[in-house]
Amino acid sequence: MPPPIQPQFTFLSPCYLVYGDESDDQSTATLAFHEPPPSTAINTVTLKKRHFTRVEGTTFALTITPNGGAPITYRAGQMLQVGPNAWGIIQPGAGGFGYELAMTDQGKDVNAAFESPNPIIIGPNSVLINDGSVNNGLSDDTLLEVFYRVLDGTPQSTAPPVPPGQDTGSLLTGEILSFTLSSAGKFATRWSAEEVFMAPGMSCVVIGTFAAASLAVMMDHQPVKIVALTNIIPL
Repeated sequence: MPPPIQPQFTFLSPCYLVYGDESDDQSTATLAFHEPPPSTAINTVTLKKRHFTRVEGTTFALTITPNGGAPITYRAGQMLQVGPNAWGIIQPGAGGFGYELAMTDQGKDVNAAFESPNPIIIGPNSVLINDGSVNNGLSDDTLLEVFYRVLDGTPQSTAPPVPPGQDTGSLLTGEILSFTLSSAGKFATRWSAEEVFMAPGMSCVVIGTFAAASLAVMMDHQPVKIVALTNIIPL
């Protein structure tokens, strides 16, 4: 059985791209275009930020080099062919999830993405949050702490626990693994949710009590979704 085809973006000559990340004015974006077989040559193109750069050929990935940082390579997320005479912009995706490619091709809008080199694999009991907050909406004196994993796979905690009426800190992007509930004179407990994908910028609230908690997820242009939380193991 032949190996699966690697996702790739093909730009039929001529196409034009601009790099639109204004958050880091000194960062650079490069695309490596592979010459057709049997040639093994690679043509590397650095995209300009304020002027369009002509591109042509097939690329499998985008390399971003932050100001003063190490280069990071983002994979093409699908099979795509555009052009000739397609124009587009590459810019950061919402919540830090890869880079978006938005193009106009023969009067039609085309959207694709260069995906994170370390994508989160969502388990059966986790919440994918995208630049959102987690809030303590419990009706008793229970404190809340969140255990989560960021895009590079590093586990983190929002410690210290926060009381009702407060959020757990800065906005989160990553996979929420569990919610830790603690109350005076009781053993802390750890709770997990069913699989949930949250829209960019949406928040969630842990509601209920120490003994019976649920998760209210803010939905984009839809009613709030109530998700059951399961007590997985006392700490």
